[in-house]
Amino acid sequence: LLVTSSYANGNSLLVGILSNPQSPSWSSSYFVDMYSLTTDHQRPLGRICVDADTLYVSRLSYGVAAFTLALNTKPNFRGNLDSEGYATGMAHTGSRLYSAARYGIGMDVIDTSDLTNLRLKVSNPVEGDPLDVAILNGYAYLATRGGIWTLSLVP
Repeated sequence: LLVTSSYANGNSLLVGILSNPQSPSWSSSYFVDMYSLTTDHQRPLGRICVDADTLYVSRLSYGVAAFTLALNTKPNFRGNLDSEGYATGMAHTGSRLYSAARYGIGMDVIDTSDLTNLRLKVSNPVEGDPLDVAILNGYAYLATRGGIWTLSLVP
């Protein structure tokens, strides 16, 4: 399963299956209108993060939402977590979603072990204005307007 865009921004996403990653061609695909996934169409949508069959969508200043994905069906809403800040980038590993949150928040760590009950585990404040986050080898790399923060991940 593949989602082609890293930004939702209220547009459609292309969801599909690549028949052969070495020689890419779509064996099946469909478009999803991201605004059709929410009940509150006034809340803007931002960055997305896909891990296996789960789609995480930043709702910018309204937190994040989780959806399960399956081919040829509309993504299934599973849960939402309202949070402070402004989610500008996300990365998922294990049962944690790491969200770069602007306006004095830093990086939110969200427990995703139960998609119907997303829970904020901790917020890590940093200096600067967080823009994106990447996870590698037990560390979170948080890009800010002032540089890159390296944060050790605790299990």
